[in-house]
Amino acid sequence: MASPSWLEGPAPAPLRPALVRRSVLVLAGAIFVADLLEPRVLALGALYAIPVLISSWTGVRRYVLGVSIACTLLVLAAPLLDLLVLDAPWEQPALVLVNRAAVIFTLGVVTSLGLMRTRVEKQLERAREAALTTLRGIADAVVATDDGGRVRFLNAAAATLLDCRPDAALGAALEEIYPVDERKPLRPPLVELEDRQDGTVTTEGVLRTRDGRRLRLEEHRTPLR
Repeated sequence: MASPSWLEGPAPAPLRPALVRRSVLVLAGAIFVADLLEPRVLALGALYAIPVLISSWTGVRRYVLGVSIACTLLVLAAPLLDLLVLDAPWEQPALVLVNRAAVIFTLGVVTSLGLMRTRVEKQLERAREAALTTLRGIADAVVATDDGGRVRFLNAAAATLLDCRPDAALGAALEEIYPVDERKPLRPPLVELEDRQDGTVTTEGVLRTRDGRRLRLEEHRTPLR
């Protein structure tokens, strides 16, 4: 059986927040130690972007902002501690300052992208749930297939009309569960949709049910792109 599409498949399992937070803490600490020893190396400071990216996996906006602010403070603290505590004078102070500014700019960009990703994922999940709720609840029979004609979704009305279980129908060829005669025009539905790039195709036909009945129906087929 083929796996269900994004529409009916389960949402991705969230990562364990405790594991993510531990990973962020360990990475930020290791990067800070290396940065403290070599404040003039730009590549070390740029590594602070990694904890910020990992924090975005939690999907919690406040946590992502908190990690970004903490990493920014570490970026500023490393050269100061190197100068004041470790008593290691800067040989090229201008280079150190430019590197710090570049790292802070990088953190700002990465934080913005991480927050954007979190916002888009939440919007997509809300849209998915709204679509599923609507399709499951309407009285019309709805069947969705992939471009190979395999069933990827059917609602309760379709399962009742076709006398089949939704889980058993997933991955089956559309013709196996949905035999229609006298369809006009007499062209395969997928071929007709491929020729028509947009809009809805409406036809009529006669459905042969499993109990031997013949039901005249009206079909509305729309490509999902």
